[in-house]
Amino acid sequence: MAVSTEKRVTQELVNFAFDQKYQTLPDDVVEIGRNLIIDSIGCALAGHGVTKGAVAVAQAEDFGSGTDATIVGGPTASLFAAAFANGELMNAIDMDAVLIPGHITPYVVPPVLAAAEKAKVNGRDLIRGIVLAHEISARVGGAYAGLRTNVVENGNVRAVLSPATGYGTTILGGATGAGLMLGLTREQLENCFGIAGYMTPVPALGKYLRLSNSPTVKYTSAGWVALGSVMSARLAASGYTGDREVLDGDYGLWRMSASPSCDWEFIVNELGSLWQIRNSEIKPYPSFRMGHPGIEAYLQLLEDEKIPLERIDRIHVETDPVATSPIYLNRDIKSHSDAYISWSHVLGVAPYYQPGPGWQSREALTDPRVKALSDKVFVEGNFRQTAGQDGASSTLVIFPVSIAIEASGKRYEAKLMPYPKGHPKRPLTSQEFDDKFLHNASWKLSDEHAAILLEQLKNLANLDDLSALFSKLRS
Repeated sequence: MAVSTEKRVTQELVNFAFDQKYQTLPDDVVEIGRNLIIDSIGCALAGHGVTKGAVAVAQAEDFGSGTDATIVGGPTASLFAAAFANGELMNAIDMDAVLIPGHITPYVVPPVLAAAEKAKVNGRDLIRGIVLAHEISARVGGAYAGLRTNVVENGNVRAVLSPATGYGTTILGGATGAGLMLGLTREQLENCFGIAGYMTPVPALGKYLRLSNSPTVKYTSAGWVALGSVMSARLAASGYTGDREVLDGDYGLWRMSASPSCDWEFIVNELGSLWQIRNSEIKPYPSFRMGHPGIEAYLQLLEDEKIPLERIDRIHVETDPVATSPIYLNRDIKSHSDAYISWSHVLGVAPYYQPGPGWQSREALTDPRVKALSDKVFVEGNFRQTAGQDGASSTLVIFPVSIAIEASGKRYEAKLMPYPKGHPKRPLTSQEFDDKFLHNASWKLSDEHAAILLEQLKNLANLDDLSALFSKLRS
């Protein structure tokens, strides 16, 4: 289906979201939506253990008291404060789920969750809002030029880091989901969408990845996007108007976002039947997704060959050159936000600490064993390792990584799986999923509390009253 730049793409997306009913969502899509809520809440509880989460909660409390919504693992707060704090918490340790164009979940779950609590909706409506928030964010973000730009050199195609890309457009999905929870009319939802479009943050990811150290704000503050999402919905409910054609035409949001192009067909193709949310990936490690194939293969190699860590002389990594941007090669680990995106740190910490906040804890950052192993990590780009597309443009790229360990005069080479753990073609098992949640939750809740919360969350679709669930989210 060809889509012209004059088509009302904005209206099509809003109509799709407004008309979509929970009862007609595919069963697997419902399950994915529920699991993204569960996983995000676990990540938020873990986020209290690092600076990004702790500072956000303190700032949210400074916004003023309120009872609109719950800060996960904290007190109740205003709708805006809760959305802000939960966004920062869910993204704090970078263990949140990924979906094209990269991070969506920590940007859209917080505003929908907060609005759902304020509006006292049931579990089915909450899942519907989460699904639609992800779907809209993935379709808009996936239509713009991505993190990689293909360049042809001497007849060969390789990928290079794009100059301007980011996750700000997730505000459109977050605002839509929040608006649905708050019961906006169709016209109000169009205005909500248009307001959110003008609140979209600049595409900061390309700049971020060229830094030497990672600031706490990371690639775009999830809290700020979540706050803007609920603000857009509340403004629209009060009669405030927005650009109801914000995506459309040659001067639409794609151009404002510095994308060189927009795939109009991707935005609206097979709405309601081809679900982009099915490409969601649950991350097993609190680190950048591009490193996951290497981390898994590295840990498996250590186990299979029983290599003593103290005997290792060198850990050699060959990867897509995009994953050798300055921030990935940082060895000057000053904070938890430096730790999650550093090749040397994640390979140094992985054999010693269970995946979760512990990887970024003060203990790990000052652990001499981690430092000694990190110093033995060497990374280089290999154009032959350039990431390729896994089929259609609707999926994240499969990131190739080669890992070799030199120890006691021997060289050991890791074997990579075709897909990283957590990929839709290689999902976490039910036990792995539960274990991830329970471990992350244990940083803030008792084991008994976490187990009860997990069971309630699994039963989300059957809950007509969410008040007991939200009370369990508080510490």
